[in-house]
Amino acid sequence: MSFSAFNLSAKPFVPDSFIATFEQVFKSSVSGKIKKSKGTIQYKYPGNIRIEIKNSKGEIIFVSNSKKSWYYRSPFLPGSPGELKIKENGEMLVSSFLDALRAGITSNKNYQVKTVSNKEELKFRSPFSEKIGARKASLFFKPNTKKTFDMLSVIDIIEINGKKITIKLLNIDKSIKINKSRFTFIAPENTNISTH
Repeated sequence: MSFSAFNLSAKPFVPDSFIATFEQVFKSSVSGKIKKSKGTIQYKYPGNIRIEIKNSKGEIIFVSNSKKSWYYRSPFLPGSPGELKIKENGEMLVSSFLDALRAGITSNKNYQVKTVSNKEELKFRSPFSEKIGARKASLFFKPNTKKTFDMLSVIDIIEINGKKITIKLLNIDKSIKINKSRFTFIAPENTNISTH
């Protein structure tokens, strides 16, 4: 078989690295109200992600690489301790999803793709669905544009438990190089640390 049958020069749908600003929209499980927060995503293939979210209650930082994950919540009150959870397994839903999405918006071993109205719906296949803890995702693109990563405007992810996460991408920068040190986390002083 000739290698010319394969498109070896095809670029992945998701770039090797990017930084994006976003707005997250979700329904509070406590109050039932719609909550919004803004933040940044830093991603580097494979499996490296840093998500920083700032809201009126402080700052939340998720960091993950192939070996470890960190979830940090800043103190609610000055002088009180922050909270840090460390997980030895480095996989997170968003980084695993972005790694898989590099295959593009065509059906593959991880998901089946269906065009529904103005979105691309990805139904996750087993065992990928169980691995990331989600059933499906919907990708919305800016109107009247090609369906490229640059033109992605909203990602809806439905977790296995039915919870919906909506990420509105406000700005994507693929030109920036991200240092691997961004995908580790050092606990600030006065932090309660737990490992899982």
